[in-house]
Amino acid sequence: EAAHKATAARLEAIEEVAEAHTARMDVMLADAEAAQKATAARLEAIEEVAEAHAARMDVMEADAEATQKAHAERMDEMAADAEAAKKAHAARIDVMEAAAEPAQNAHAERMD
Repeated sequence: EAAHKATAARLEAIEEVAEAHTARMDVMLADAEAAQKATAARLEAIEEVAEAHAARMDVMEADAEATQKAHAERMDEMAADAEAAKKAHAARIDVMEAAAEPAQNAHAERMD
């Protein structure tokens, strides 16, 4: 009977240890699940920030391309304007020279 009681007491102690162990495992599992959820939430937030950053970079790239294109077009316009002004200036000089030629000839004849 004493051996039976001792065995029963040992079994009860083992049961209590097993229950405590199970409770500790449940707590650890709950902690792990909470940590996993927190990590997933952090990863999702990081992903959202990365997507917003990528979208901002796309907008900035498009703006830069548009600015470069507008600058190149303006440079082309300025070059064309400068070329037209140069031709107009040369034409005015030709006209002035042509207009001055009869006067030069007349002057030369008078000098003779």
